[in-house]
Amino acid sequence: MKRKAEGGAPDSDGDETTKSDSALLSSLDSSGDICEALMRRYGKSAAPQHRHLCASAAAMRSILLEEGLPLSPPVYLAAAVHTLRSTGSDPSAASAIASFLSILLPLIQNGELSTTKAGDAISVLAVFLKENKELPTGTVRSVVRVLGMLVLHADKEDWKALELPLDALLAFSVDKRPKVRKSAQEFVDKIFTFLKGSGTIKDAEKTILTIFDKYIQSVKNLSLTKYVDSSKKIENTEESELVHFLNLLKPFSPHLSKKSLRKCFFEALKLLTPNFNVLTRHLLKLFEALLEHLDLQYLSGESETFISSLIVYISKEKNPIDTVVIALELLKDCLNKLKDIQPSMWSKSLPPIFEAASGYISSDVESSKKIGSTLKELIVYHIDGRPFLKRENKLVEHEMESSSEATAIISICSSLCRTLSNAEKPTESVLGVISVLLLKLDESSCFFTKEIILRLSQQAADLHKEMPIYKNIQECIGCAAIAIGPEKIISLIPINLDEEKSTCSNTWLIPILNKYTLGASLQFFMDHIVPLADSVKNICRKGKKGSKQRVVQSWINGLWGLLPAFCRFPSDIKSSFGSLVELLVKRLKEEYSLHEIISKALQELLNRNKTLCSGNQENVLVELMTTLSLKPCHLDFTEKVHSEKSAGKNLKVLASHSMELISTLSDIFFDSSAEKRSYLKDTVKCLASVAGSVNICTFYLSLVKRLDFADVDMEDKKVKDQDTVTTENMEVDKDNLKEKQDVKRHMMLELTSTFVAVANEDLLNILFDFIRTSLLRDAECCHGEAFFALSCILKEKSDFGLSRVDEIMLLLHNVKSSTDNTAIMNRLSCYHHLLVHMLKVNEDTMNNKAFLILNEIILALKSKKESRSLAYDVLLAISSSLKSNTQSDLQRLFTMVMGYLSSPSSHITSGAISALSLLIYNDAEFCLGVSNLIPSVLVLLQNKSNEVIKAALGFVKVLVSTLQTDKLIKLQGEILKGILPWSAVSKFHFRSKVGIIIEILIRKCGFGSVDMAVPQKYKGFVKTIAEARQNKKNPKEGDDDSENAPETEISSPNKRAKKSDADNVPATERWRPFNAKGSAGKSWKIRKHNLNNTSEKSGKSGKGNVKFQPQAESKGDNHKRKRSVSEQQNKNKKRKVFGETRLGNNSVKKPRSFGKPKKNAPQK
Repeated sequence: MKRKAEGGAPDSDGDETTKSDSALLSSLDSSGDICEALMRRYGKSAAPQHRHLCASAAAMRSILLEEGLPLSPPVYLAAAVHTLRSTGSDPSAASAIASFLSILLPLIQNGELSTTKAGDAISVLAVFLKENKELPTGTVRSVVRVLGMLVLHADKEDWKALELPLDALLAFSVDKRPKVRKSAQEFVDKIFTFLKGSGTIKDAEKTILTIFDKYIQSVKNLSLTKYVDSSKKIENTEESELVHFLNLLKPFSPHLSKKSLRKCFFEALKLLTPNFNVLTRHLLKLFEALLEHLDLQYLSGESETFISSLIVYISKEKNPIDTVVIALELLKDCLNKLKDIQPSMWSKSLPPIFEAASGYISSDVESSKKIGSTLKELIVYHIDGRPFLKRENKLVEHEMESSSEATAIISICSSLCRTLSNAEKPTESVLGVISVLLLKLDESSCFFTKEIILRLSQQAADLHKEMPIYKNIQECIGCAAIAIGPEKIISLIPINLDEEKSTCSNTWLIPILNKYTLGASLQFFMDHIVPLADSVKNICRKGKKGSKQRVVQSWINGLWGLLPAFCRFPSDIKSSFGSLVELLVKRLKEEYSLHEIISKALQELLNRNKTLCSGNQENVLVELMTTLSLKPCHLDFTEKVHSEKSAGKNLKVLASHSMELISTLSDIFFDSSAEKRSYLKDTVKCLASVAGSVNICTFYLSLVKRLDFADVDMEDKKVKDQDTVTTENMEVDKDNLKEKQDVKRHMMLELTSTFVAVANEDLLNILFDFIRTSLLRDAECCHGEAFFALSCILKEKSDFGLSRVDEIMLLLHNVKSSTDNTAIMNRLSCYHHLLVHMLKVNEDTMNNKAFLILNEIILALKSKKESRSLAYDVLLAISSSLKSNTQSDLQRLFTMVMGYLSSPSSHITSGAISALSLLIYNDAEFCLGVSNLIPSVLVLLQNKSNEVIKAALGFVKVLVSTLQTDKLIKLQGEILKGILPWSAVSKFHFRSKVGIIIEILIRKCGFGSVDMAVPQKYKGFVKTIAEARQNKKNPKEGDDDSENAPETEISSPNKRAKKSDADNVPATERWRPFNAKGSAGKSWKIRKHNLNNTSEKSGKSGKGNVKFQPQAESKGDNHKRKRSVSEQQNKNKKRKVFGETRLGNNSVKKPRSFGKPKKNAPQK
């Protein structure tokens, strides 16, 4: 069997060469000999088509050589065309020449072939195709492609030269052979693109239209009105050719003029019948292409005929659903284009469209969703309920009954209502269409869609809540609530209470109103919802405890839960908010369960209006549409939401009643639990933002006086001056009184933080004095809230903090809490805001104070675990705050922390290094821009303090873990120089830390790069790390694999373990096991040798002077290695020797006493 490469050339039918062959031949330049290339490629092939091809090429080459002609592609072309004409109907010869031409023609460059020679070749090939239509498919296809390519070399202004080949290509564009037809259509499209802008384009269009008329006339006598099954194949030749020509016109329509497009549209419209036939699907797709490039103003009165034909077609139930989808899309596009030309067209067309299409959307198939989407777009584009809302209701209803638009909408609603009634349960498509219709009709939906809403309410009451479609019904009724408002919804679907039977109807509507109420009336809530809730409450009081009472209580909670929804952009704040405040104050004092609901309602009311008043209406609209799961095109929400001007007026009304609400909520606040105080505090903060600083100041002073905080200090002094002899009961009363007073002070401090944002200078002084007094008292339970209130002041009021910085810093320094984590966190938060403000100011006096704050944070980094974690968080917050401002402020922070590196206290120095490690963790690249940061830390690796060394190694580990590889490669020399001396020290796990750092370097930079930067005496240690890392990747590699390993690899640890000196290493020098990241839980033991003289031991210990061996994890340096029973029998004579190998003296090994301390630093 021949190999595939030889079969890549034309087959017996004359197909083209493969891509590899085309690439080979296309690589030839214009002076290359194509015959020689073909002989090289196919000369050894035994395939008949290859032999014919090579023989034909060789014959033409010999003739050209005899006549002394150059062997160029144009000359070969002339010879091949002449040969093709002389072959006649010989299939083999024609196939070979056609294949030769298809290979040859791409080699001819533009301008290399004259238009005259191209015209001669075109005429010969066109005649050949006309006379030899029945040749094999491959041959005809090749000739068609050659003819198409030659036309692109012809004179575009010479119609006589173009007419014949264009007729031939158009004739083959409807050929029954798919490959031939596709090639012909491809080159017809290219030719029209080639002729664009020339004088012959009109002649070409006439040719197209003439052929189209011919096919139209040929199928007129056929029976196209009879329904045909869509799965039936086309048998009639005229129909088949017309279908192929329609398929040609679809991609070809952009090249036609408006006049030609109009004529094609009219002729195709004559073939469109109410019943599906073999042409329908292709006609509809042709209409899509024509309407895309044709304005309907060119169609004049025919547009109505077209719309009517499509409506009749979609009304036939037997027609295929995919064609109905296409027809609806055409109707939508046509009506959208006619909106400005014929504005009343939609009122005539949409009712029958919805009547015909409503049956399709009553099922849950995919095509129904597409039809539903089209109907939604028709509603959005054409239907609008606002024109019916210009006058009083009676006049509007009169207009609704008389206008054509209202009649059309009534007809559409009737169709959808029938669809709902006929279905056992509604579909998602039907509900989606109704939802969009409700939103577009807006308030006029109450007149048009009353029956639909009632039908939906019946289905919502009947269906089980767990059914998937129930959610869609809720959304649909919610759209009705948005459109017509909750007042009219409740009038249509009343929530009635039957006191005798203790039942309440339509309670399923409450959660829908809770989500979808928008722009409602506060007065309606007070007049209808509140009395209903009170009536339900009376039933709850009379009833017995049990499940029924829990149900009734849920009704009460649901009805009062509507209050936040009614506060979502209410329409009558100015007229009704005063009455609402009276009601809310009364209920706040009487009903404990309503506190949270009323708080949420007030927050909703205040926050919405404040956001609108700041000019963020677009953000409010986006948030609102996301919450309601709606699209902007469905409803104009700007009319439902207050404008910036009206929001400002609303805030004035809210401010006028804010102090009354603050006073009431504050009284409740001091009698509430911690959980309840959280939302009360948020509500007070919202009210304080509009109440004004002067009013808040007066209220705060009165509150302090009322709670007896003003005279506490004087009372304490009086108590101290009294006689110290008191009874036990008096002491207990005093302790109880103090405890109660501390609880009140704690609550007062909670409330203090809510007033900071609106405080002026006078109020800030009052707040700060109270905070300071609370901190100086002995009650540590108040310190957490006091520090929090102070941090709020420092965060919101930077000028105040800087003006009293000395007093604040002294207060923070003197008051410390060692037990309460909340107090510690809030105290550090005060330092955070104060330090950020100081660094932004950048003054010498402030910088000196900033060092004191940094000192506190660094000390916290070295404290107990809980405080250390809080200090980490604060330091990261400081870095984030400075980074958001300018890079220079953050650099100043780094520089200030670096100042602590020279501290004589190792405790402070290690804390500063830990701070730097934390700062570079999130942004390691930034540390490269800080001058001398990395060298300043690396030089501390020569320090004698173990604490400093440990922190410095931790810094290096963070640095190598976070830096990018390209930056790390530049620094690896300095890093290795600093850390490698500590590879000889096992105490404090220094050696394991160095090993982990080197393993990270190898993983990121590669062993070769790291090995080049390692000093000679440490290469063995580094190579051992690399070996261990490789063995972790390939734990089951055999001895044979190690021989074939790369040069950077080293022998396995099992081989090295068998060396003669394996047991002579003192046990005290074994490296304590460590768990490195990525080591899969394995521990490793390093045996240390002299690092100053590697030549003596190199012969014994193999490659390198450090042994790195897997070992079970132990708990100490002197812990004996566990061995199996067989190992103890084989090595029972060997004993472990405890000693120390001193640096710089490898020849002498002195025994070491247990009491002698081991050196921690390498010898310099």
